[in-house]
Amino acid sequence: MRVLFVYLDTSSSEPIRIAPGITFLSGYLKRNNVETDLCYYRSQEDEEYCLNLLRDKKTEIVAVSSVTSVFGNAKVLIQKIKKEFPEIFVVCGGAHVSLFPEALTSTPGIDAICVGYGEEALLELVRSIEDNKLDYKIRNIYFKVSNSIIKNELRPFPENLDKYFPEDRSIFYKEFKRKRFFNSDYEEFIFCRGCPYNCSFCSNHGLKLLGSGKYINYPKVETCINSIQQAMKLRSFRIVNLHDDILMLNKTWFRQFVEQYKKNIGLPFVCNARVGTISEADIKMLKDANCERIIIGIESGNEYIRNNILNKKIGANSEIIGVFKLAHKYGIATSSQNMIGFPQENFLKFYDTVKINSQILPNSPSMSVYYPYPGTDLYKIAKEEGMLKDENHLNSPSIIERKESVLTIPGFAKKDIEFYANNFKQMLLCEYLFNHCLFGDYLRKIMYANYFLQKLIYGILRMMLVVRRKLFIR
Repeated sequence: MRVLFVYLDTSSSEPIRIAPGITFLSGYLKRNNVETDLCYYRSQEDEEYCLNLLRDKKTEIVAVSSVTSVFGNAKVLIQKIKKEFPEIFVVCGGAHVSLFPEALTSTPGIDAICVGYGEEALLELVRSIEDNKLDYKIRNIYFKVSNSIIKNELRPFPENLDKYFPEDRSIFYKEFKRKRFFNSDYEEFIFCRGCPYNCSFCSNHGLKLLGSGKYINYPKVETCINSIQQAMKLRSFRIVNLHDDILMLNKTWFRQFVEQYKKNIGLPFVCNARVGTISEADIKMLKDANCERIIIGIESGNEYIRNNILNKKIGANSEIIGVFKLAHKYGIATSSQNMIGFPQENFLKFYDTVKINSQILPNSPSMSVYYPYPGTDLYKIAKEEGMLKDENHLNSPSIIERKESVLTIPGFAKKDIEFYANNFKQMLLCEYLFNHCLFGDYLRKIMYANYFLQKLIYGILRMMLVVRRKLFIR
């Protein structure tokens, strides 16, 4: 039996990367004597490569992974696969179809979707196809039969994550080689699964309903360290990038992990943190274990937007400022994650995000445009308030996820949202200068009253930043 994974990543402007979810699925299948392969679908040329893989080798199952913004590309590819290979079984997985199972009925060519965790479900699907007796009762799998949908029960969340290790990274390394991508800086890892918080813009509050039992689970620390060590044997990289939602949530596990990491790995690493869950003692331990950077989600500097619209619930801005000060005190670089273009937001509320970032001075401030993921609470709000005019627009191949606004927000034009998102770093620099200038308030009013003056100033600052990077590049 052979399974071909297809990972669609057409909307990203970032370098190609490992998708941890697929590495777990592939590793689990391979340990159960199932052959797997991967097509990393980034551009149109990958479509023919994918079809050639299917022509050259007998493949029984194509497993497609796609986020909302590239699902339009997934639909086109699936229909082409089905037209040439009608006998191949096509199953889709990931957060999009898990929270929006209607994709099964609206997408010709899909035979089934995997809802929630997929390791056991996919293996059971493989076994039933091997036996030529397709089992329509596999938990976590929804089947399409003629014009009807079979929705099966959901299985409990796994308590033992260790059985999913080690991951199969080799299928991504093969694709890196094909696409001539040799970035040796970062290697992606995720160990702990689940997040207890219910941020309205995030999929977690929906995903935690797709099963029973304990949603947040941790593998053994030894398993995680071994995973990194195995990856170090396969290829050279400089920095470990930990994608766990909140590394410091379980203090006992976290402290054991950083102790073992320091002892057995030692490479610089990057991790996510959440205000309210990180203490000065935690930051000391991170520094001691060679943490290079902490990524902290602020989302909005406006406390009403952050805590009531986004349901972020991380308290006052003073708490955020305090965490960033602590990180800088111990010499750990910081990245702030921010968004623009929420329901009920306007320029003045967004400007609070500019102001707090000018106070915390993150080493790497990032700004993205809010993207309404189907199945999330904020998506429902946007739809109910009439801000989402065309739902099909979400799946448009022309949309660049988190770079373009797909909402119609009263008092906050699409062009303004995208303009300020693109010039966020320049805005921070201006705000910092205004705060340290004798006539800062007066200059601020003049600049923000003139759109063309803003464009001119931001353009000059952008060129200065580019020149600076070229002069000081190592």
